[in-house]
Amino acid sequence: MKIYFFIFLLISLSISCTKAQINNAELQKMRDDDQSARMDTNIDWLKLNNADSLREKRVYQLLKSNQVLTAPEYENAALIFQHGADSVSYKMAVKMMKKAVEMDLNIDRWLLAAATDRYLVSIGKPQVYGTQYYKETREGPFLMCDFDTTKITDEERRKFNVPILAEQKLKLIEMNRNIGN
Repeated sequence: MKIYFFIFLLISLSISCTKAQINNAELQKMRDDDQSARMDTNIDWLKLNNADSLREKRVYQLLKSNQVLTAPEYENAALIFQHGADSVSYKMAVKMMKKAVEMDLNIDRWLLAAATDRYLVSIGKPQVYGTQYYKETREGPFLMCDFDTTKITDEERRKFNVPILAEQKLKLIEMNRNIGN
């Protein structure tokens, strides 16, 4: 009886360890590359957009071949789609984050809010969380994209790790504090 329990325990631990290590290393590297490329102070946007496009193509391949399986992998895929160039990419980011959250309720939902807002703005609708900003000129102030503040409550924003409306107003002021100085 003791040997059966020991074997069961070993098998259980083996399965748990395998599940914990299953995350796609290639997809994680693509996410890391995506993020590190955005840390440069002098971004070559043409080069970055090309790299983003290649990463996006590869994610589609990984999805097609069923190599995106875990919540962190879906979150990584979502981030790559979030940095796409059109509403199709942003809609995929929303889809990937919804899947990640469905699989793991502890995942940070901020990216789902940001992807939702970016998608809405890209199709000419107002954002609902308040995550999207833009500049009309390089030297000009940051402006908030069109925003319907009535669709989402501050309580819901907190659940998605998005600043509440009052904090967003202060954030915009802070973002513009040093412009033109």
